[in-house]
Amino acid sequence: MTPYDVDAPVNAVADWIRTDRLLDQPRLLLQASKEYAFEADFDRAAFGLGDEDDVALVSVVGLLEVQTRRGRKDWTLQLRIEESLGLRAAGDEDDYEDQPAMPFEAFDEQFLATGLGEVEMSVLAETPAAKARFDRWLTRHLKRAGP
Repeated sequence: MTPYDVDAPVNAVADWIRTDRLLDQPRLLLQASKEYAFEADFDRAAFGLGDEDDVALVSVVGLLEVQTRRGRKDWTLQLRIEESLGLRAAGDEDDYEDQPAMPFEAFDEQFLATGLGEVEMSVLAETPAAKARFDRWLTRHLKRAGP
């Protein structure tokens, strides 16, 4: 699948997903996950640290994948949100547990509802026609949301 950047308000997308979750028969398929990243090689001087300090720069990454239940499943909207947690002692990796399958409500609470961190929104499309279908879907939702 080819990735394409999506230029849409993240909060509007989050609102569409929340509204869809309230329907008796939701129209969207969602898959959410969370994982932690531990960076041992970072600019230690920027944090006032020396090479002898045994710490890692930790961040949490949330990934939400969205597909429509209708028709083809040839595109996937992805929201990737990364938030820095700061410095932690090296070897503390066991204190952080990845969640390969996370309920949307937990994802929403941790990543969407809390002043967003760095957000990357893209669509993965199998073909140019799939990208065009996504663009039409997105346009319909933007028109419904209004200015």
